[in-house]
Amino acid sequence: MRWLRPSRPKREWAWHVSVGQAGPLVPPPPPTPRELIEVIGVGKTEVVNGVALTLLSLERYREGDIVTFRLTAKRGLHLDFPSPELFIAVGPAASPSTPRFSMMGGGGGGGGNNLIFRYSFGFSPGMPDEATDWVVEVTKIEWVRPRRSPQRKVASVDAGPWRFVIRP
Repeated sequence: MRWLRPSRPKREWAWHVSVGQAGPLVPPPPPTPRELIEVIGVGKTEVVNGVALTLLSLERYREGDIVTFRLTAKRGLHLDFPSPELFIAVGPAASPSTPRFSMMGGGGGGGGNNLIFRYSFGFSPGMPDEATDWVVEVTKIEWVRPRRSPQRKVASVDAGPWRFVIRP
């Protein structure tokens, strides 16, 4: 009785590979930061259009770097608050660009009217040893409401840039 059995999803990937129609090659993932060189405590806050963002630290590894941010926001009148997504560019002061991310982690919480978010981003390439000015820049913050919704919805956008210059 075929109609009583649960249906299985089609395995289209096997069909595409078997007939020679493989998709584009996926680049290898960026290296995971493992061998620590140093931690640079930054502790700088930039305010753009009333939104304060703090770069807490830059962790330098042989394989890449990790930056940690702190962001505070007003909760508002409802419990379903949006979550921030930070768009980052890094590089020499003259030309920061979007890096290859190896990891992202963070969370938020807090009581009362304020929410405190803390996020870490791992990326490569990292800051070279001979760098004199290194920039970590958040180009924009999108506030999204992924909860109770099948798709990502942008509630609002805070345009930047929040620019942090690091001089080791």
